[in-house]
Amino acid sequence: MKIYHYLLEFIKKIRIKLLISILFILIFRIIYSEYFELNKPPLKKVLKFSESGVIADFDFKIDKHWIYYFSIRFNYHEDDDFERNRILKIIGGYQLDKNGLPVEPGVMTPVNLRIFKKQNNSYVEIYKKNVIPVLTSWGGGRFTKDIGRCDLVPGEYRILIEKESKHKEYEDISTYFLIGMDKFKISFDPENVDRSKTCPM
Repeated sequence: MKIYHYLLEFIKKIRIKLLISILFILIFRIIYSEYFELNKPPLKKVLKFSESGVIADFDFKIDKHWIYYFSIRFNYHEDDDFERNRILKIIGGYQLDKNGLPVEPGVMTPVNLRIFKKQNNSYVEIYKKNVIPVLTSWGGGRFTKDIGRCDLVPGEYRILIEKESKHKEYEDISTYFLIGMDKFKISFDPENVDRSKTCPM
């Protein structure tokens, strides 16, 4: 009987330890889920826009064939007009001259956007665009500059953003890179794709 009793106690202890281990693993996976799964649009990444060289380099996953937009966002305190005007003077306005350059350029920041698709355990470049970002929308405590768009099929991707030179003027401006999609305003037929329109370079 004593042996049977000790055996039951041992099994109970093992079960408790096993349950605690499983619970710990589940909690750890929930908290650090971003490390187990690739990012999916819509997504937002912090940029050190004052730096030069590679300012963004990360993998992401696409589940739906659609047109995706790539943007840079500059945040400001909505109720602070002084800060708003200060940042606007740095990032420049939205009006363009006959050559497609901003009339009020601010501190111009040419960027190189590159997208790679994973194929057979390697990445193949599918999109590349060199652009001088120009203000495209504003309001709600943020200025946004669109830097590209492209239709992407389901799969795994890598994105790389490079900046030619440093710009200390951007050091204290909260800046993000965005990947988004608009399912309501965009008419897109995956079976009839004109990539000169859906993925202009």
